[in-house]
Amino acid sequence: MKNNMRKLPERYKAQSYCLNNSILIYPIPVSKTTWKLEVSYRGQKPIVSKEMYNKKQLNDKTWELYVHFYNKRDS
Repeated sequence: MKNNMRKLPERYKAQSYCLNNSILIYPIPVSKTTWKLEVSYRGQKPIVSKEMYNKKQLNDKTWELYVHFYNKRDS
């Protein structure tokens, strides 16, 4: 499994790490065209973003957060 992980782009490694460690990042609809992001860690009280995102921003921010948590794993 680890050999296969080395071949994946960093963001997919980050997503896999987050899911395996119960770090969940998911959208909360505000309207038909805007969302907020919610981050939940191992059943603790979720954190909801103050910012609202359109579809592209939502996608970009979700990947950014996966990579952020992945990079902080050794800290």
